[in-house]
Amino acid sequence: MAGGVPWPTLIKILQFPSITSISIDAHSMWMGVPPPPPSALLPAHCRLAQFSYTPKRWRVVENNMVGNDLQVTYSLESSFLLALVLNMPGTAESLSLPVETAPLLQMAAIEWPRLHTLSLTGQYMDPEQPRMLSLLLSRAPNLRTLSVRVAQRDGTSRPLLLKEPLESGFRVRSLTVAYPNPADAIFASLTDELTSLSLRDSPRYYLHQRYGWRAPLTTAPLLSSSECLTILKRLSTPHLITLELVYRADEAEDELLRYLPHAFPLLSELELHRYRASDGDDIPYASKPETLVSP
Repeated sequence: MAGGVPWPTLIKILQFPSITSISIDAHSMWMGVPPPPPSALLPAHCRLAQFSYTPKRWRVVENNMVGNDLQVTYSLESSFLLALVLNMPGTAESLSLPVETAPLLQMAAIEWPRLHTLSLTGQYMDPEQPRMLSLLLSRAPNLRTLSVRVAQRDGTSRPLLLKEPLESGFRVRSLTVAYPNPADAIFASLTDELTSLSLRDSPRYYLHQRYGWRAPLTTAPLLSSSECLTILKRLSTPHLITLELVYRADEAEDELLRYLPHAFPLLSELELHRYRASDGDDIPYASKPETLVSP
């Protein structure tokens, strides 16, 4: 949908049972007055299995540059997502939402039995949001793909997706986490079903270095190579095929690189984003690849 998304249009769309997927891209916006509460939309009208709303990644920066207040946008966006998403718990299979306005609190209060893919982007607005997300994960027993590419707010610590390990294990096949906490119980809960893991930044750290002054409320707590190694040693995932690591080099870097081929014998795709400990350090173009393959 380009230009805008009026609520009456969505209602009309939902009346067609053959429509099970809606995607709203970065060039669209919510239009009109806030919709009625979720209870006003009969669940029988909503057969959506997939819903994706991906606003502009840099909308906070863009609005700061021109002096616009995003709170009005957030308020309208929240009301639309609340009305739509809360009518999907019995049908939802894939959800892609901005964390700023996703109704995490309300979602965490209900079961999502068919949800297999959850993607969150944006920036945390409230320190309670990670706790709500943790509760939501416990409500989605069939989740297989989880992506949390969410920027951190300045002055906050790295959040925990799970505070306690799940007894039955966290049986995702693909996990992406921006600025993960090495103490997160999610890593001890992963099973041998995991085939793809990304411990990354969001947005990319080099963009934060260059343009971070335009988003002064964000921070970018990169993992060190020691912290990466700590996380990977908590895993029991011998079937891992794809791995992405973003880290700042420290004294444990060589140990980290030597650990990878031994811990993950099936690894076929490795993406490393390495940042120097200090700007004056040399970049070891040749020695690091050799460390990966050394016995």
